[in-house]
Amino acid sequence: GGPSLHVIHLAAGLVPHGYETRLVIGRESEREGNLLDLALARRVNVLALDGLGREIRPLRDLRAFFGLWRLLRRFRPHIVHTHTAKAGVLGRLAAILARVPVVVHTYHGHVLRGYFGRFANAVFRRVERGLGALSSVLVTVSDGKGGTARRHVVVNVGAHGRGVVTGNVSVGGQPLAGVLIKSDTSKYCYTDSSGNYALSDLTTGARTLTATYAGHTFTPSFANPLTVT
Repeated sequence: GGPSLHVIHLAAGLVPHGYETRLVIGRESEREGNLLDLALARRVNVLALDGLGREIRPLRDLRAFFGLWRLLRRFRPHIVHTHTAKAGVLGRLAAILARVPVVVHTYHGHVLRGYFGRFANAVFRRVERGLGALSSVLVTVSDGKGGTARRHVVVNVGAHGRGVVTGNVSVGGQPLAGVLIKSDTSKYCYTDSSGNYALSDLTTGARTLTATYAGHTFTPSFANPLTVT
């Protein structure tokens, strides 16, 4: 369906811009199909995760959550972008627990109203308010969904009063990938294949950054601590 096409084309389209992507999918039911042929044709790196499905099943959902968390701790992405309702909840919780620097969620069709009864809708709205406040960016695919989301979710691009520090790490003029960039607030990220990094969700004020990579000693080319606004 629409979300599947969306994520396949998005993941494939990011590669020419220097991004390394992983598309994590669940196991479809017997009544559902998949678009794995399209993903393979577009050379998208797909990982199927047991327990991640459409239905709400507490034990399987818990197994999927820890599977996602272990995957994020191993892969250490700079950005996690979740789609659809249940995968969005599990994926964002795992990303927050794994301290992923940037967490994005896209609403396609959501459960903020009209899907369940009054009590269930109220529960989902409360969950989405909490996750919305902890997400870096929330995206909707149409004005209609955006209108509903704005009424029920705290929509923010970066938490209030927090900023982003970007930069580049190089050795002898060549970019260095995999360098750990960490602030004195315990926020961290890693440089990409171009040596670039984006350290987000920093509280304003004087922040000291450190860079760590085996066998290297780094000298900052800027005033350290620096001021985040």
